[in-house]
Amino acid sequence: MGTTKGAAARLLQTNSSRITFEENIKKLKTNLIERGYPEKLTQETLSEVKFESRKETLTQKQKQNKRILPFVT
Repeated sequence: MGTTKGAAARLLQTNSSRITFEENIKKLKTNLIERGYPEKLTQETLSEVKFESRKETLTQKQKQNKRILPFVT
């Protein structure tokens, strides 16, 4: 259900109003169920994405610098 959670997170980023976010989450849930996704699992997954966490989601997180080793043949 990673794709489902990703779609819900995208809605969180693109909807600045709680009302439109909740409307779009309902539409997403309906569409997923119509496509054959299990209703219980869909509900559980979508309930993990909360509008209250929008600000945290929108803030950019610093990436850790990884040491890249060259591949020499």
